Amino acid sequence: MASMSQLKPLKAVAAFIGILCGAPIAGGADLADVVEKVEPAVVRINTGDGIGSGVVVDGKGLVITNYHVVDQAKEATATFRDGKSVAVEGYLAADSGRDLALLQLKADKEPYPTIVIAAALPRKGERVAALGAPLGFSFSASEGIVSAVRSGQEVNQVIEAGDSSEFSHEPKSTWIQTTAAISGGNSGGPLVDMQGQLLGLNTFCFTGGQNLNFAISAVDIKQLLEKPHGAVIALAKLPAKHGDDSEESKAKVWAALTQDEQRGILALGTKLAAKGLGGLSSDELRYACSMPGKLFLLKDVRAAVERIDETALGKALRVLELKGDEVLMFLLSYDLPEQRLALAIANVVAERDRFLTDPELVFARSNPFLSKKMQEYVLPVVQDEIRANAATAKERTRKKIEVAISEHEAKMRGLQKEMDVNEREIIVMTAKITRQQKANKKTPASEKALRESRSKLADLQRLQNDKKSRLALLQNQVEKMAKALQQ
Repeated sequence: MASMSQLKPLKAVAAFIGILCGAPIAGGADLADVVEKVEPAVVRINTGDGIGSGVVVDGKGLVITNYHVVDQAKEATATFRDGKSVAVEGYLAADSGRDLALLQLKADKEPYPTIVIAAALPRKGERVAALGAPLGFSFSASEGIVSAVRSGQEVNQVIEAGDSSEFSHEPKSTWIQTTAAISGGNSGGPLVDMQGQLLGLNTFCFTGGQNLNFAISAVDIKQLLEKPHGAVIALAKLPAKHGDDSEESKAKVWAALTQDEQRGILALGTKLAAKGLGGLSSDELRYACSMPGKLFLLKDVRAAVERIDETALGKALRVLELKGDEVLMFLLSYDLPEQRLALAIANVVAERDRFLTDPELVFARSNPFLSKKMQEYVLPVVQDEIRANAATAKERTRKKIEVAISEHEAKMRGLQKEMDVNEREIIVMTAKITRQQKANKKTPASEKALRESRSKLADLQRLQNDKKSRLALLQNQVEKMAKALQQ
């Protein structure tokens, strides 16, 4: 059963809470060929407060992506593999129930590279590849298989059973379940078959399970493309999304809650007003920062944030033990003024062993707003700690390498002793076979004994070769670790 924390839309900013032209690849057997063919049409979409992916479906600059990638965006840019960035002029069509949006890029002198759309749904077990920008790692590719093709109604039953009805989709939509790994930032990126054809757009995953990743199908994409399109509309005018925070949507979610849940939310709002963030327990703070808590407590949390300084805010957030990118998302969600946002981040991370993990750093630096604020406010606060932690980490790594070398050398000595014993047994068995052959007895018993001796010798030689290979591997690893120590 999927819980709200387990269902993850794949837009990068959601980490807190996830026909036309082109020619298919003949044969389609080589994944590298598929990626090479498809990737020129893949774009990384940056809205200024989040990252997603998309793919060009028309040489005039039509890009299909997930609705939630551009939801609430005022502007966006699309970046191609060669580094070329193009402004998104607006959208031509959108379907929030199927999580689809058709964007128009600024016109270019040359036609944009495109992808061909598959004519049929894939078969279960068929190999697929997912392309996009997971956690900001642009133009990444992963491989998997089609686990199933499911209706929106079937997917909704699982989602709603986990109290996550705000993530439900159009019941008549079609979804491709795959094992191709996807993360925040993959949203809107293409899922392709081994002919390089577009099967769907990677949209969300269930983080509580294993390899439960879903893409809205090419069937739904074609339906959107075939609808009449008028003039380009500004992104800021994108209609309200399915399951948004409008009063109508909130009323539906509220009605679906039990009386105990409703009373709990009201009580938490009262407690926030009286005691602020610092007065909440860890569980209460987590609930206030999640759905449906966030849906009904947004104003209360914002007010509580505004009443305390950055140090107190950092302390309250540390209770959550969030990852770095989740801290960023929490703070962005509550619209702090820019300087307060960055200082709060600094106060959260200043007491940690590391500032941010590598993927989190990539994510933060890929967001123009966050990158700028990190340079201005955050990095100076934690710079000394970063340097000290780097030195400490280097020393820890050196000691680990020394221990590993010692362990490897001990294994090598043990292997060498075993090989010496084995070599003596090989010499003895070889001499025995020579004597048996010289005796030249043709009796069944002597011939059987000779066969057994030869079989034993072959076993000893295979064992010796295996030990030699293991010894060579260990020796190679020791040499590499020794070089690492010298650097």
